[in-house]
Amino acid sequence: MVDTARLRLKVPADTRQLEQLRASIATVAMRSRVPTVARDRMIIAVDEAVTNVIKHGLTPDNSQKNIEIHVLIDIGRIEVHIQDHGRSYDPQGKQPSDILRHLRVGGHSGLGLYLINTTVDKIRYGCLESGANELVLTKYF
Repeated sequence: MVDTARLRLKVPADTRQLEQLRASIATVAMRSRVPTVARDRMIIAVDEAVTNVIKHGLTPDNSQKNIEIHVLIDIGRIEVHIQDHGRSYDPQGKQPSDILRHLRVGGHSGLGLYLINTTVDKIRYGCLESGANELVLTKYF
């Protein structure tokens, strides 16, 4: 495991970019010897969070359609900062309390939040001075 690794990406807000985003995070995590389970769980959470930004946070008239991704890998953790200029939305505590019931009654939305909440150890949301939204996902290993 390297002491610290960083990756900074600016991704167009297009779901066709998700495959390359996942591959970039996987590459830096593998080079840093992040355990497979931690790496894969973080990739799932990032994929879901970025998909939510693209589908729900950005509007067609939004002039800043790029999403910035900052990955920090340090001893015992991988942390991903996701920044966008879409509508504010704090996902903390927004998942259905009974996911199985939610699915039985035909609920289709909210599964991304469920996956994010169950795959990472810590979630932090805030608004930066620049006006960007920032979601920080942390997975310990």
